[in-house]
Amino acid sequence: MRTLRLGIGPWAPCCPVAARLAVSAILFGLAWGGTSELSAQPVRRDYYHGDWLSYVNMRQVTGFAQGFDLLYMAMPNGVGRFHTVGRRFLPPLTASSGLDDPKILQIAFDDDYQTLWVETPLGPYSYNEVIDEWRREFEFPLGLVRDDVSSVRFPSLFTPFELSYHPPGRATPHGVFIDRNLRRFPITSALRDAVNRSRLFIGTWGYGVGEIDAVVEDVRFYRNGPYQDIVQTLYHDGSLWYMGGRAYVDEPPVISIYDARDSAWAYLEPFYAVAATGDITAITSMEEMVFFGTRFGLLKLGREQDRWRKYTPTDGLPHEGITALYRDGDLLWVGTQQGPALLDPRADTGRAAIRMTTGAIGSPWVYAFTRAWGYVWAGTQTGLYRIRQTDGDWTRIATDVGLLRGQVRDMVLRPEGLWCATDGGLILMDSTLRAREVFRNQVELPDGNLYALAVDGANLWVSSLPGVWRYIRHKSVWRHYTRDDGLLHEFAYDIVLDGSYVWFGTEGGVTRFYWNNPLRLE
Repeated sequence: MRTLRLGIGPWAPCCPVAARLAVSAILFGLAWGGTSELSAQPVRRDYYHGDWLSYVNMRQVTGFAQGFDLLYMAMPNGVGRFHTVGRRFLPPLTASSGLDDPKILQIAFDDDYQTLWVETPLGPYSYNEVIDEWRREFEFPLGLVRDDVSSVRFPSLFTPFELSYHPPGRATPHGVFIDRNLRRFPITSALRDAVNRSRLFIGTWGYGVGEIDAVVEDVRFYRNGPYQDIVQTLYHDGSLWYMGGRAYVDEPPVISIYDARDSAWAYLEPFYAVAATGDITAITSMEEMVFFGTRFGLLKLGREQDRWRKYTPTDGLPHEGITALYRDGDLLWVGTQQGPALLDPRADTGRAAIRMTTGAIGSPWVYAFTRAWGYVWAGTQTGLYRIRQTDGDWTRIATDVGLLRGQVRDMVLRPEGLWCATDGGLILMDSTLRAREVFRNQVELPDGNLYALAVDGANLWVSSLPGVWRYIRHKSVWRHYTRDDGLLHEFAYDIVLDGSYVWFGTEGGVTRFYWNNPLRLE
């Protein structure tokens, strides 16, 4: 458990004497396993260990350090941790774990004090696993840095089938791996295992962490964390979490899959022939099929046959830029940059999609769909619309409070009615189109221009540019969460509820927050 700020929370000193002793312990390092640097200051938050947990892109590795049973990996967005005995990854150390700047420039481990050291653009920090606390330090111990990259001098290596290995050369002094799409992943660092000397851990720029068995000269790679830095959409399907992000230049869309049962990661990557360069913008599933919206068409994956199918305007879609997906029985509503369409996903030939742009809706961006009270509802760039699919045209919905005149970015149907997140605020409507609850920007709601929305019986969660707002319903108060609390980034593209947890897709990766921790009072 993290040490809390003095005077805050259930572990605060209960008297002035205790407070003075606690301050003395901090200043003289008595609570830090022998560290006596007067300059060291703890980095703290008012949360318990595990309240904020984040997963980040771990494909760029710049250095290694090794503790008693943990391998630490330096990355541009945090520190990866691999348990060398249990052969599993632990959650990485990121901005969510209290590190002010997660860009790791150098990394080292002090065996005497069992202390991890990192150098960041803001200066050096030290970390102790036992008390789970970062401390600002005065000087980084350069003498503890290890790098065995000069040991990577293999003329050949047995590689996974999707990779080929090329030994060191003029352009790649430590060797390079090349994948089936001809992308290059140079070796950046290496560390020989202190226990098993025939095992060599290697870091690459773009393919993550690998392990070379020097005896048989083969290499295996470990998958961990979302593939992209930016996670735009989350989809929860049983124990599986599908995560879609923003692609790098000249890369096809890649979908990250996290299995919560065993904390394992996998990636789906269509060939270039199936999907052009683009972002994953929306995800949903239907029995044996999973659908992925991109900026260049809709992708369908048949889970059993592992077959990809792409839908574009030639199949009846209004536009190739997909902005929203919603399963409606055996049909799929598809939002695009030029209006909605209804798709029969089992029709693989002909015009499988029907463009649904009759009535008042026109051709705006469609951000969200839902079905309620006999209608299909669409939140769009120009407001909220509904249609009775069998016999009607799209009708624009308005209320006397005026919050539906602009963009409607997200919708959630609850027993109490339909919640809509708009650029003017948050509104709850019932089946008679009466506004039951209204939170206007800069009036009832402290901030505006709302984006993602999630609602349960206890809370409203909504994202805006400077963080995430939570409305605690039984207290009728708003609570604001930012990077100072544990978010990886101030902006959340997506919010998904998971019981006592809430997940955020952000510019820096995925953050999970244990909002219902009974030990913490909000």
